[in-house]
Amino acid sequence: MKKFIFLSLTILTCTTFYCKAQSACKKEMSAYLNDPDINGKTNIRKEPKGAIIQQIPANDSYGISIVDAKDGWLKISDLYSYNNEVKLNAAFGWIHSSIVQCGTRNYDGKPIKIYEKSNTASKIIATINQETSVNIIDICNKFAKVSWTDAQKRKLTGWIATEWLCSSPVTNCN
Repeated sequence: MKKFIFLSLTILTCTTFYCKAQSACKKEMSAYLNDPDINGKTNIRKEPKGAIIQQIPANDSYGISIVDAKDGWLKISDLYSYNNEVKLNAAFGWIHSSIVQCGTRNYDGKPIKIYEKSNTASKIIATINQETSVNIIDICNKFAKVSWTDAQKRKLTGWIATEWLCSSPVTNCN
């Protein structure tokens, strides 16, 4: 019985610590949309996998302000078009991370380190050696969890410092 209580308290403590650590992440950054369905519409939803609250033409360039991330979905508080007058119709909306991108800012071929976790003390799992578009999956403070396809056509995922990301689809942020 004592072992069961000890084990239960240990699990509760670890779970509580993990949840607090996850919720302590500030999840804010800017990015842009890159929906490959240029003839269709990009859906903005009320919640992840929820009802569609707005559709915008997919053949335009949009910047977004991300304020939260959850299970592959990104909560946005702002939407701005570079070509048309399109605004977010609600205070917030959710967009799937598969169409949310940033470019890397290694303009002179400087290698950018990709980490296993959202801090520079964690293991370096890859480097990006040239300007690359990356999908934004999650955000934690000054790091973004990204995925991209490397030169060998491998799909990679890791954490990058947001200072190395460009959120504009029409300029290189140089």
